[in-house]
Amino acid sequence: MNHTFELSRMYFLIRKYIYENRKAYPLLFLAIGGFFILWLGVYLLFTNPNLFNERFQVGYYFTGLFLSGCLYGGILFSELGSKPKAINYLMIPVSSLEKFICTFFFGVLIFFIGYSVVFYIVDATAVSIANMKYGTQWTILNPLAIDRYENVFFDGPLSYVYYIYFVAQAFFILSSIYFSKHSLFKAIVGLGLLWVFLMLFFLLIRNFLPPGWFYQGIDTYQILEPSGQTRVVSLPSALTGALAFYFKFLLAPSLWVAAYFKLREKQL
Repeated sequence: MNHTFELSRMYFLIRKYIYENRKAYPLLFLAIGGFFILWLGVYLLFTNPNLFNERFQVGYYFTGLFLSGCLYGGILFSELGSKPKAINYLMIPVSSLEKFICTFFFGVLIFFIGYSVVFYIVDATAVSIANMKYGTQWTILNPLAIDRYENVFFDGPLSYVYYIYFVAQAFFILSSIYFSKHSLFKAIVGLGLLWVFLMLFFLLIRNFLPPGWFYQGIDTYQILEPSGQTRVVSLPSALTGALAFYFKFLLAPSLWVAAYFKLREKQL
């Protein structure tokens, strides 16, 4: 099978994918909805109305998105971990590019849209009930206007969390193709080790810096002079801009491309 793209084969593959997963996706979104109904329903039994303010809604939304999105990304290519299923999957008469595009479309884009819709429905219902119960005026979280809410994770627009999510999910997708067995477990361990490495690296760099603190982000450092005065040192704006552009717009696509080429290596 060649690695080109043909619309007719793509149409066949999408129809096949929809038919085979016509029950799996509704059940997946029902499970996500049930999870949030249970979670927010328990909170409705409490007497703390602040559990439904906008900051907490943001936390609920991204917590569920990271957990479900990364776990689901880690099983998108789980068929490759079993030899009988892998042979059947690899022998489908379409190219590896078409297989990857189809899985990416449903596993990344459709999942993200479906998750956001399910969360909005459950969250809107729970917040409306909470407002009636407690007499509050909390607004319902709108995932399409996420930057209007306070960023409770770090300094900067809240939409930056989306970039982190797609990078994390892309890492799980790559792991599901790269590792033939226990890919989900290895992805979790790998992401955890990467997080620990970054924290240790940050602490190590911090020990080599003169007394002071980071000022308005990690690209700006305020040095405390022995005289008691402070001096601000910043990285060049071109460098910080290039790094920000890479991590925001190129890192996740780089992992997707790596996943595609790894899938192509397995093609029969």
